[in-house]
Amino acid sequence: MSRWIIPLLLGVIVLPCSAERVVDEPTGVSFEHPFDQYLIEDMSQGRALVRMYTTPDHTQRVIIMSLPSAAAPEGMDSRRTTIAGLGGPDYVEHRYETATLAGLPAHALEYSAQGLRVLEVGAMRGTALLIIQVAAPESMWEDPDQAAEYRAMPDTVRFEGEMAPEAEPIAPDLSTPDEVRAEWPARAAPSWRIAHHDVRIRLDPGAGSAAVEDDLTIEALEEGVDAVKVVTSVVTDVRFTHEGADLATVTTDGSNASQHHEVTLPQALDPGDTVTLRYTARAQDYFQSIPNQTVAEISVMGQVREHSSYTSHVLYYPVDEGNDATVTLSVTVPEDYVVAAGGEPLGAEGGGDGTVTYRFENTLSVPRLLPFAWAAARYVVRSATTSGGTQIDWYGYEGEDALLDQRLEVALQAGETFEAMMGPLPWGRVAFAHVTPEEREMGVSTPGLILVSDGFFGDFGDLDLAGRSVNDPEVLNALIVVDELSHQWNAYAVALPNELAEGVATFLDLLWLRDQAGDETYRGGMAELAQAYVQSRALGQDVPVASPRVYQSPIYRTIAFAKVAVVLDMLMQYLGEDAFFEAWSSAFSTLVGARPTYDEFFRALSDGAGENLTWFEEQWLLRAGLPQIRAEVREGELILEQVQPQDVFVLPDLPVRLVAPDGQIRDLNLRMDQRVIVTALEDGLRGSEVIVDPTKYLLLEQVSE
Repeated sequence: MSRWIIPLLLGVIVLPCSAERVVDEPTGVSFEHPFDQYLIEDMSQGRALVRMYTTPDHTQRVIIMSLPSAAAPEGMDSRRTTIAGLGGPDYVEHRYETATLAGLPAHALEYSAQGLRVLEVGAMRGTALLIIQVAAPESMWEDPDQAAEYRAMPDTVRFEGEMAPEAEPIAPDLSTPDEVRAEWPARAAPSWRIAHHDVRIRLDPGAGSAAVEDDLTIEALEEGVDAVKVVTSVVTDVRFTHEGADLATVTTDGSNASQHHEVTLPQALDPGDTVTLRYTARAQDYFQSIPNQTVAEISVMGQVREHSSYTSHVLYYPVDEGNDATVTLSVTVPEDYVVAAGGEPLGAEGGGDGTVTYRFENTLSVPRLLPFAWAAARYVVRSATTSGGTQIDWYGYEGEDALLDQRLEVALQAGETFEAMMGPLPWGRVAFAHVTPEEREMGVSTPGLILVSDGFFGDFGDLDLAGRSVNDPEVLNALIVVDELSHQWNAYAVALPNELAEGVATFLDLLWLRDQAGDETYRGGMAELAQAYVQSRALGQDVPVASPRVYQSPIYRTIAFAKVAVVLDMLMQYLGEDAFFEAWSSAFSTLVGARPTYDEFFRALSDGAGENLTWFEEQWLLRAGLPQIRAEVREGELILEQVQPQDVFVLPDLPVRLVAPDGQIRDLNLRMDQRVIVTALEDGLRGSEVIVDPTKYLLLEQVSE
């Protein structure tokens, strides 16, 4: 969804504040800090340096930003426009005026939004826009002395040392579609698979611990299978047995607290043979926090805590590469807790020892990105069913009845949209659970269970979505429900490549928003996404969506979340909505239970559309960049030239507006499939201004040089 604008969290340091100046070495800036104690968070992304100094309770902050000029081509004027677009309906601009910053000509922007009053003073320093931001709740600015201190802080800024040299230009990625295909990991046919898990986990929220058992059934797919390799994470004291006897196991450490186990089977298996192993493990402190370089607001992948226990990415039971086994899951908790999980609930049974065990069954064998998850807390539950028969269960804390009803309504609306577009889910139920991570936030879709944290649990009962930004925090409270629910279709019913699934989810978010708030809001959201992608290209190398290198790019978020959504909107425009939705529905019906490549997905779309869409896939997803078009009227001719370093982009229906000197307007629709196209004009249009894509429906840049 719209998480692409949130910068990366790279580190946090707590320091006391003294009378001395604070020197921020990465930006080459020093200043007098207005807080008694502060945290330092490095939120830099690619070539954009973003350094936040915040009070421990995060209510007051000073942010030092150094942005490449290409990310704000008109300096603070660009910043002002961006902030106004993101501020939401309560955005109020108090002043925008000339100022100075450490002796440089600057502009000061003071505004209110989302309960904060913010002062930004920005100046061009070399080729970078340097911005000093001071922000605090409106109530704190009401104290005249405090407000004066905030407003004086930018006046204390000084530059330290020499200005950093101008960065080298970012080299364009010129990979061809075939070169990108060669980067895809080979898919070797497995010699065995886990066919079924019978997982039993006992949680002790007060102690933060967990104990796990799994009876896993191994099925051979080739002759002579005598060992298997599986992965776990976080848990310790891992043991594999068969009929009470220990099995020889070689364990090696992997990344992110994972362990790889090579287990020798009790006997070699031939195709169709099965054997059931017993796995046991425990976690004295069930907790995993991983700095996430692509989705920075998510950090805690699993925790067992008294108020909120959950797991999303933790491999608490052994997983094979295919991760497509059927699962029976039993979760034992204290009797005043309720467990949420995916799959069909089989009931709850008291243990006679102050505990209760909740059981769930998942009978479908489909590939999964993540293991089966659970959440446990003192939950209340709200339930409803879509017209297509999908049961939606919302688990929340006591006293959240109204908030749960709001989210249940959104889930029903979105579920019915998705059923119409992609058919019914292969399973009949999706659960949502409110969780509270020890650190940061959580919004993630796991098989049949979606986890949503406090930061996305605001009240949106009276929210008017019309004209709202997709990055508005109030809108995000609703959109995260839509976004994560869509992944049940695009990441689990059909296991699309993850980066493609993220962009598909953003596209579906905006389709839902269009249903609720109209086409103008939808088009405004698409324009935001296109702008976010185009501007981010100044921060780091743009790479093809379908390249595995996208996960190393500092602009991963705008490539995956933003570019893909805009590209899908363009495909819908090209085919026409009826034909697009017919092709989309056909592709998902064909691919249920599959893990398609880009080529396989577009082959299914092509079959549904009745035309070959490989050209579209290759130029937008298997190549980097976008069309950069130079346009001019010369000697009675309209001349359009694609000047991007990548190959020509085929634009079947390129809208061009000519504005003649006398004000006459002429709209043209042209096919551009060459570097240069020339169109003869009638006399009255000589000397016209040329606007390429005046409605901003396409992903392109009009350039002057």
